[in-house]
Amino acid sequence: MKNILFYLIISFSTLVFSQKIKYSLNTSNSYIQYKASHLLHDWSGINNNLKGVIVYNSKSNNFDKLAVLAKISDFDSKNINRDSRSHEILEILSFPQIKFFSDKINIDQKKITLKGLIDFHGIVVDQNVNADIVRKENIFILSGNIKISLLDFNISLPSFMFSKIEEVVEVYFEIEFIKEN
Repeated sequence: MKNILFYLIISFSTLVFSQKIKYSLNTSNSYIQYKASHLLHDWSGINNNLKGVIVYNSKSNNFDKLAVLAKISDFDSKNINRDSRSHEILEILSFPQIKFFSDKINIDQKKITLKGLIDFHGIVVDQNVNADIVRKENIFILSGNIKISLLDFNISLPSFMFSKIEEVVEVYFEIEFIKEN
């Protein structure tokens, strides 16, 4: 009986003292934008329809986990032909989403480092992301940029005028998380 009481007290105190708070991604104030280049021109596409969650541990004053999901079909380059061609190249029927997950997160003042995984085009790659973080009441905003090599994800580089696009795509993001009630 003492053992059961002891485990109940430990379990209860763990629940009370380890305060994990869930924050959901605010789609109306969040985006991911890519910028790509070719010898003849540069272009970009933006996705304002993201999904995501972050788990904050108030006891450690740090995040435990972060996950963000973007559907490839939601990226808009303002050129329907280019978007249609990118859907073919990225095989969105087989690989419709880009996902990022991290459970190795470090906050230092106004900076955040996320060591995580990007799941894109059926390939999972380790990716470190350094970003700025702004804390407001019940809101966290992460912003920054990373460079991604399309070849790391086994994506064939399309050609135009006998020249392939640049291998590296720059990705910019601003993602707002709001505390759930």
